Amino acid sequence: MNGVWRSLLWKEWREQQWKALLLLTAALPSLAIPYFGQTEGTRILVALSAFSVLAASIFLGAGAAASEQSQRTAAFLQSLPISSKRSAIVKLATALATLWLPLAVYFVANLLWERTPSYPDEVAPFEPFTLLAGIALSSLLIWVAAVGVNLCDEIRAGAIGVLVIVGSWAIGAWLPGVDLNRLSLIDGIVSGLLPGGIWFLVDDLETHVRQESLPAMLGGARFWSVAAAAIFANSALAATYVWRFGRVGAPRRQAAEPTVKPAEISWLAPPMRRPWTAILWKQMCESLPLALLGAGAVFCVSLIVAATSRQYRHGIFNDDLVSTSISIWITVGALVSIVGGIGLWLDDLRPGLHAFWRSRPISPDQWFAVKFAASAVTTLVTLALPPLLIYGIAAMFGGQPMRQLLGTDVWNSPIPLSLLSQFGLFCVSAAFMATIRRPMISTLLTILFAAFVAFCMIAAFSLGVPESAVLIAAISGIAITTGWLSVRYDWAIGR
Repeated sequence: MNGVWRSLLWKEWREQQWKALLLLTAALPSLAIPYFGQTEGTRILVALSAFSVLAASIFLGAGAAASEQSQRTAAFLQSLPISSKRSAIVKLATALATLWLPLAVYFVANLLWERTPSYPDEVAPFEPFTLLAGIALSSLLIWVAAVGVNLCDEIRAGAIGVLVIVGSWAIGAWLPGVDLNRLSLIDGIVSGLLPGGIWFLVDDLETHVRQESLPAMLGGARFWSVAAAAIFANSALAATYVWRFGRVGAPRRQAAEPTVKPAEISWLAPPMRRPWTAILWKQMCESLPLALLGAGAVFCVSLIVAATSRQYRHGIFNDDLVSTSISIWITVGALVSIVGGIGLWLDDLRPGLHAFWRSRPISPDQWFAVKFAASAVTTLVTLALPPLLIYGIAAMFGGQPMRQLLGTDVWNSPIPLSLLSQFGLFCVSAAFMATIRRPMISTLLTILFAAFVAFCMIAAFSLGVPESAVLIAAISGIAITTGWLSVRYDWAIGR
């Protein structure tokens, strides 16, 4: 193609086209909102769409940060007679454009709904909220891309990005004298500097939209304090990403080594007696850090919510914190389970390492079973530790019996179903990664598939807890079988 920019855009579009198609396909059902009206199905569809786009913004940012390193094409880009900054600009712009494709569909769907006679008068227009959500999600994408740039793969980039985002929110919430729920001039500046901090304007936006005085909000000092801080922070992060992209360190000069080397005493640990113990140890070392990162995020976010909410002013460790931690565990656990399933086969199914494993005297069935079971158990058990810890502290200091702290309904339905759902997400993501072997495509497919199943269970067929559990268990079994066959016979789509 003629022109450097056109060639870079063509290359990036070839990499992003399937992601854009998946996100666009996920957004198309929202065009049916005008026909659903204000029903439970509409609310569930909007909630699932919001979760899907939120997860997609994080994974798109991770892809922009580390896809070249993961695909081993960074050296090729550096060998071209062009600056790597151009590639960084194109990658970031393409990721943002991919994110805004589903948001544009949601915008049109809400616009059509508001033009129908069934639109309730008491509901505020959704277009300003869609635009505000798009700007906030773009901020998260830029943060993840800037933090995870040049890391070796997208999984690590996304994990580090989420950790930095959560840490930034924690610092903003714990700053003395700052109340993000009631924005003043200083609070607006602090919130604008945070990842996605412009979303803190949603309360002011709702008030002005209902009063039909949106121009008054746009001319207010609080709005401009948040907007100016957000523009400054995200522009600085985008510039940092562009400047750092491709800079993996200057090559070190190596002195000439003599042909004959003196004998050196080296020591290695003795080999393990059984193959399954070696595989188990290797997989524990790979899965445990990510699981601990997710568990730390659950615990920290729970405390952040507790510290910034008015109901916890008389003590953080009370009974309500248990319910909050369980809600956060459900959300964060779903994301970490997806990432854990992708990371299960991220390295071991690469051509070189996969050929090495097949040359070992180890059965593929045993290799698959030990790796899968070790990673699944490590991920799910570690993620469940923070809510259990908070539950124990609340039971110790709350004065209520442990069984009555949450109620029987919570124990009998949401917690077991959520744990089974996290296992299902892990199985499905691992199956997609084993068959497709492209981490970002597998991640988006898992998110969209999970949203479709959840919509069918809740809105379309109104399944109860036992029926939903049976459906999730069946999907998990099919996913495990598919992943096992793909690994055993070395099947891969599009290879």
